[in-house]
Amino acid sequence: MSVYKTEGSLRLVDSAKAEENLLYQNEVDVCIPDGCEYVLSQGHTSLLITVGVDNALAAIENGFPCLALKDDSAWAMQAYGGALTKESSVNPVIVEVVHRYSIQNILIVCESQMRDDDDIMENIKTFAEALRFQVIDVAVGVTCCPVRKGRDEHGYLLHNQGIKQWFQTEDVSTVIGALNQHIDSTVKTYTGVRSIGIHAFMDAKVQPRKKLLGDWLLYKSLSIIYAERGLGKTQLALEIAMAVATGTDCLGWKSHGAEGVLYVDGEMSGHDMKVRLSNIISSKKLTDNNINFELITPEISPWLPDLSTEEGRHLIFNIVGQKKIKLVIIDNISSLCRSNEYSENDAISWKAIQEWAVDMRSQGCSIIFIHHAGKNGKQRGTSKREDVMDIVIGLKPIKDDAANDDVGARFDILFEKTRHSFGSAVKPIRAELHTSIDGIRTWDISDPTIDKNILEVSKLRLEGKSYREIADILGISKSTVERLNKKAIESIK
Repeated sequence: MSVYKTEGSLRLVDSAKAEENLLYQNEVDVCIPDGCEYVLSQGHTSLLITVGVDNALAAIENGFPCLALKDDSAWAMQAYGGALTKESSVNPVIVEVVHRYSIQNILIVCESQMRDDDDIMENIKTFAEALRFQVIDVAVGVTCCPVRKGRDEHGYLLHNQGIKQWFQTEDVSTVIGALNQHIDSTVKTYTGVRSIGIHAFMDAKVQPRKKLLGDWLLYKSLSIIYAERGLGKTQLALEIAMAVATGTDCLGWKSHGAEGVLYVDGEMSGHDMKVRLSNIISSKKLTDNNINFELITPEISPWLPDLSTEEGRHLIFNIVGQKKIKLVIIDNISSLCRSNEYSENDAISWKAIQEWAVDMRSQGCSIIFIHHAGKNGKQRGTSKREDVMDIVIGLKPIKDDAANDDVGARFDILFEKTRHSFGSAVKPIRAELHTSIDGIRTWDISDPTIDKNILEVSKLRLEGKSYREIADILGISKSTVERLNKKAIESIK
């Protein structure tokens, strides 16, 4: 068994020396049993911590990564009950494992008899709070094994059991399912105020945010996409949603793997939604088996969440936790914020929704809000809505007469605010959706900052056309052709 021991996962006050205000470093050993790191390397994002190596090994043998506290460590906490705080030092072995394997959830699993001891459970819960407080970006929960059923060989009722006995007395899939359910329902991140010194902060292993799509849509980010009516914001939102849910590329933005998506639609008819999703699925050549996409839409759901109410926000929060959602798309703010107390022009009305969005982000979820543009071309209502956003995208109409009958949605994508992405990651995109005679959909992507006439002039000059001939073909002046040709030559240089 490979065991890594470090001194002091918890800093406790020795009651015998309390009057002298001395700190006693209690030796609460943590070990990484054989096989744990192999199981972790398979991509697990959840980790168990239990009491005793035998219990940890039983979890590992059944495919669940688990660290072990030394057998008497949990009981040692009891001896100094009341001394633990969220600032009690956390064992660096736990911190190292969390960061090395990008652990998102930790579940501390106690033996069944511990639930009857208030002192030890209080200390275990404080241990969990110390992990939440000190290990940034990890959610932690506490649970106990169920009471053991049956009698021993002497006829006495069995009571206590740890993970090892639990796996022995119940079907493996049942135990794994119960542990996953506890992770879904009990783990949570620290939500209070956390201050940290500059040196501690610089030494902290803060995980970089991973990418969901392209270089602009990150995990734990807030974005808003706005456009005038009918321009194609829902089409774009659905394309993004399906790309994330299926791990496929979208409008030139590269996929970084599939994640769960919740799409909350506030106004589209069920038939129209079905047609659009069917078209996207067909164009991507997808099957239903690899789409992690949840939908709330008016014709299916008898009640739509109202994000301007606590009840509506809580409903979305619960679905995100139950379905393991990493991206929520709210389409749109106007139809999903409906209470009489809400006004989109009032910054105070947005405050509760903003706090909810920030809390969702802290829990590991990204949100894209879809919104309408006002008469001035900017997003409608209070500008305070943009303050907390990491990304603000405006869709702008293409002002030319080049659209053909096969062109559907057609717009320029402009990144107006980018908190974490720069350069080519957020360059403007011209997007035009074409549908062929046989129904095949393709997106034509180009750079709106490049004048298409430059390309045409270059092409015609290579064909040997004169400036006058090109001017007649393109319907522009000869001097404009000469200027565009000059720009084309300069771009090559």
